[in-house]
Amino acid sequence: MKPTGDVLAALRGLMANLPKGLGSINAYIIPSDDAHQSEYLAKRDERRAFISGFDGSAGTAVVTEKEALLWTDGRYFQQAGKQLDSNWTLMKDGQPTTPSIDAWLARVLQPGSKVGVDANLISTRAWNPLNTSLKSAGCSLLPISPNLIDLVWKDQPAAPQASIIPLELEFTGESVAQKLAAVREKMQDKRASVLVVSALDEIAWFLNLRGSDIDYNPVFFSYVLVTL
Repeated sequence: MKPTGDVLAALRGLMANLPKGLGSINAYIIPSDDAHQSEYLAKRDERRAFISGFDGSAGTAVVTEKEALLWTDGRYFQQAGKQLDSNWTLMKDGQPTTPSIDAWLARVLQPGSKVGVDANLISTRAWNPLNTSLKSAGCSLLPISPNLIDLVWKDQPAAPQASIIPLELEFTGESVAQKLAAVREKMQDKRASVLVVSALDEIAWFLNLRGSDIDYNPVFFSYVLVTL
């Protein structure tokens, strides 16, 4: 069990006095995801595990001025119960008596409260209903940059910089030019002028490249933008 009192105090200090003179927030959400919505994470992206001490693969942490809560599903109730220290409350997601994150925030926060999250780490599918729910309670959802966990994580691992390996055509079956032509054909069918690719496995396949920025995954951190 990792003691989290000091890092929570540091995080709350930043919440009360945001970088760049941006004021303050009343709650901060720490998702499990990285900026690519990857299933597996590089060590430096394990922010929720760092702040909470819970290192299961699924879960979302919420820190307010006085409380720290972790939502996770039934696969991890026992593990989270063992790894969370006394600063944290385990919210057993999926149980009839457990409110969703947005419902809990809407209930406990005063109208006018501000909830922050690193917008790089949350999908629009998650952002939109959360934003709607908070607005209905008179609260607001704000994109916060830089990531506050990065600022309190003093020994955060460095960003991976592993080599990228090109694959020969005999292993890929199609050249990048062939794949690009097929993608552009689909873009024309959909009347799209720009395609942004953020999923790392899709990028590795599309460019016929392999890396090792995430342990046991042949991917590398990148984005791809395709135009017509």
